[in-house]
Amino acid sequence: MVRGISIVAVMLIGVGVSHAEIVNIDLTNKVTNAPTGNNLPGVIGNQNSAIWNPYVAADAQTVKSGLVDEQGYPSPVTFKSNAGATIAFGSSAGNGAFGSGGSNSDFFHNYQFISSGGNPGTPGNSSVVIGGLVPGLPYDIVLYSTWAWADAGSTFTYNDMSKTATGVPSVSNAPFVEGASYVKFTDAVADGSGDITILWETFVPPDGRHRGPLNSVQIESKLGPSNPNPAGQAINVDPNTVNTNGFSWDLPTDPNVTGSYFYLGLFEDEPNFLDVTPTFIAGNGPGQSFLPSGSPFALDQVIYWRVDSQINGGTAESAARGTTWSFDALKSVPVVTSD
Repeated sequence: MVRGISIVAVMLIGVGVSHAEIVNIDLTNKVTNAPTGNNLPGVIGNQNSAIWNPYVAADAQTVKSGLVDEQGYPSPVTFKSNAGATIAFGSSAGNGAFGSGGSNSDFFHNYQFISSGGNPGTPGNSSVVIGGLVPGLPYDIVLYSTWAWADAGSTFTYNDMSKTATGVPSVSNAPFVEGASYVKFTDAVADGSGDITILWETFVPPDGRHRGPLNSVQIESKLGPSNPNPAGQAINVDPNTVNTNGFSWDLPTDPNVTGSYFYLGLFEDEPNFLDVTPTFIAGNGPGQSFLPSGSPFALDQVIYWRVDSQINGGTAESAARGTTWSFDALKSVPVVTSD
């Protein structure tokens, strides 16, 4: 077990999960914490409490930065839909990408389409670009396509590999089924600019229509850490146990992963560990660990930590970023929860 590092004060708001960094993009113009057009959780990540970044009509054809990961921590990931800001739909042509009549009360304002109106309508095509990634690293990408009015889906293509979400059945509470309501690209590799580009075109199932909806997108780093101990979101953790046993996590057993950059902080100062020099721990695979020196943890603390995966001996700046985990230490005064 590696020892060292003095704990520093770092302000981070949120709780941890056992996944590598996940960023969620919601293109359905909703204000609630719901990911997709059918109002169900996504298929990866912390499904019940994940945060989704909005991508609304005003964002169309622009690179949106300032995104957060599924816990609300700042992420370097960017997103761009190349679908135009004046996409025609139904009898009301030429309005914004998220509406047919343009008003917030219009049914169609919840969706982005790449087709014109009519039955079955005309084909359409576009693309999305996920940026801010580490060049050469693999990511899982999930794209959701369903419309709660008529059968209509989308075909997505990455590196000449095409996958279709048929959009069938077209009901608001349709379950997530790969090939029906979403597609998933596993190990999509970021190019030299840190981008992954995915082509997008309409798909018409039997008796369906050319609409090409895109509800939402999820991006997950594949080489980040997982399975933290203390567990993410843990409460009433005995600080003496952590002082004695330290922290542990798993890294992928992948030759490209050559070590861990370990960040540690308390609830006090800065949300991105920008002023923290990480400790480096060599190795990969399950059972990585770190024991801070000096028994720094005490009652009443909220402790935050993050592990980034070193890639091919690279610097902390080029590492595959992990999610931020946290735990609450035992309280010095018992908390009364009922009379």
